[in-house]
Amino acid sequence: MQNIAVIFGGKSVEHDISIITGFSVLKNMPASYNIIPIYIDKNGKWWTKDALFFAKTYQSKTKLDECFLASNEPKLFVKHGIMRKCIVLDCAVLCVHGGLFEGGGLQGVLDLANLPYTSANIEASAVCLDKVLTKNFCKSQNINTAKYEVCNSPDYEPQKLNYPIIIKPEHLGSSVGIKIANSKAELKSAIMCAQNFDSQILLEECFTDFRELNIALFKYKNQMYISSIEEIKKDGIYTFEQKYTAKTQIKRIVPAELNLKQIDNIVKKATFCYENLNLSGVVRFDMFLVDGKIYLNEINTIPGSLAFYLFKEQGISFAKLIDLLIKDALYRFANQQKIDYNFSSNVLDTLDSITNVSQK
Repeated sequence: MQNIAVIFGGKSVEHDISIITGFSVLKNMPASYNIIPIYIDKNGKWWTKDALFFAKTYQSKTKLDECFLASNEPKLFVKHGIMRKCIVLDCAVLCVHGGLFEGGGLQGVLDLANLPYTSANIEASAVCLDKVLTKNFCKSQNINTAKYEVCNSPDYEPQKLNYPIIIKPEHLGSSVGIKIANSKAELKSAIMCAQNFDSQILLEECFTDFRELNIALFKYKNQMYISSIEEIKKDGIYTFEQKYTAKTQIKRIVPAELNLKQIDNIVKKATFCYENLNLSGVVRFDMFLVDGKIYLNEINTIPGSLAFYLFKEQGISFAKLIDLLIKDALYRFANQQKIDYNFSSNVLDTLDSITNVSQK
């Protein structure tokens, strides 16, 4: 039986949402795998224990066992008192949201440990987490995206944007720190709020008449799986409270009511981005339909609850989705092992001739 790590939490404002995603995966993991939950706390420490399978653990101060990965092999070392045990891992299901953990940092750690994982690689993760880099990609590929400017000061004066303006932290999701400004005073206040969460702030054109649409994709052994398209209907911006609390005023329509041309356009844009950004795992694309045109809003390389609900119409259960993601991660990792990193040379033959340079 393969040992599969489920990694969640992390030093991010989306920490609690990551726990929800990780806990959902733990509860829906196929029985054919041996599951090792790994919780990363808000300080960045790694912990594991079977107690993480129970909801009450996250509402109490349950004692967990600290753990860490080896630097060059997929071994998880678990400290329990004076004892230490080693678990050889076969794959990791990533359920982290936001910050360095989703944006390539965790992927780098796992690459160094030679551990396969179910998400995009370092480079693609970093690009997609950064809203400005995503927009630059869209611009280079003639993909519609809202007009934008970047600032790092509350006194910033918009150059090309008219009010209302949407203010967003550049590297966050889950609608944290997002506000709409209708005046200079509101803009200053919104930038100051967003700066609590990020040093770089994105200002965006605010569409007033639009439809908000989501679609998710994942690959399994070079076959692309495409989800249903979801439409989100609500008043104003999609807030953190609307997304994650019970008292919501939103309506999710799956599948969205779209004509064949619109569906084809959305699928083509999402597929193009997935392929050309070298993405892996399940990825959700958030889009707007404005005046008959499709605009790409954001790319989520580790979407909440892995966007499992969007694949129901395709007959893919949450357990099956997880299973396919794990198998694809192992498949990609096996192909990567065929790369030859050895290169022989004689450049070190003259190493003894190198002298120290004195420091003054």
